Amino acid sequence: MTRKVRTGTVERRALTRIEAAEMAALSPAAFDKARRDGLYPQPTLPGGRYDVELMHLAMNRASGLDEGRQSPSALETWRADRRARKT
Repeated sequence: MTRKVRTGTVERRALTRIEAAEMAALSPAAFDKARRDGLYPQPTLPGGRYDVELMHLAMNRASGLDEGRQSPSALETWRADRRARKT
């Protein structure tokens, strides 16, 4: 499910540091500390922007809604299949 942030009339996924801090209900300084502690992602989009999807995942993990388990990527699935075939 894609979740986007609505700003004015535009829905977007890229957040500034201030917007990411607001999304997490933290001051920018507290957000920076939480990010350094690994609770929130580093900026991954051009222009040093934060991805809304990654912020949602981080918030889900922090709240216990998601145990950090994500579906394996196609590459991980392929590698696991290759390992299983070799044994």
